[in-house]
Amino acid sequence: MENVLNVLSHIMSQMKSLSLKDIVALVQICFYIIGTSIAILTYRSAKKGLLNTVNTEYQKRVMDHLHELSETLYTEYNYERDSKESNKYDFSYRIEPIARRILEQYKKHIKDGNDPKEFRRRGAILPAGVVNLNKFQQKIQSDPFIPDHITQYVINYIYERFIVTRDIIIEELHEFENSLKNQEHKGYQELPVSVDRNVSRRLAQNGFSRDRIRGEVHNIRMMIKEYLKSFNPLP
Repeated sequence: MENVLNVLSHIMSQMKSLSLKDIVALVQICFYIIGTSIAILTYRSAKKGLLNTVNTEYQKRVMDHLHELSETLYTEYNYERDSKESNKYDFSYRIEPIARRILEQYKKHIKDGNDPKEFRRRGAILPAGVVNLNKFQQKIQSDPFIPDHITQYVINYIYERFIVTRDIIIEELHEFENSLKNQEHKGYQELPVSVDRNVSRRLAQNGFSRDRIRGEVHNIRMMIKEYLKSFNPLP
């Protein structure tokens, strides 16, 4: 704009030696120059304002999705939350109820006079919390509002936890079923609890004890905290 004003100033200084016709032509030129300059500046201002609006909305979406991710991970250890609170990604689980259900099926199988070796368990053997791990991992994988480095870290952690947990539970319950078929137990009272303990012990040996999982959750939340600092307008 300063250059335009300099040009106009130079033109005005030369107008004293020009004819009326030339002066009219120069005035028209000046008018077009000023009009064009104003149009360009207006466009730039509007474009900048639009980009700022889009950027602000994007940042808001990112913060909302990171907040949801942080809270979902933390809910597993928020023991003070209302028990009536709904959480579709609840990762908590216990194997004892599933083992107890299998045991009751086996006892009925025997009571009905069937061969123990022909026993087959029925129903799902993975707790809802384990299934939720896989669902959550898939959701995070395609979330466009979570930064790539956080997305990849969470996916790697959740997927490994899901695979290890799934395999251990299936192996332990399969072994439990076989032990029932082979009639290896004299009493049934503590069997479901024993299976649950075996799963917890093996998970801890593979790096997924309750304390290790809690530490990983806090680590991810710290990554989110560091990223959100970039949105802070204050130094």
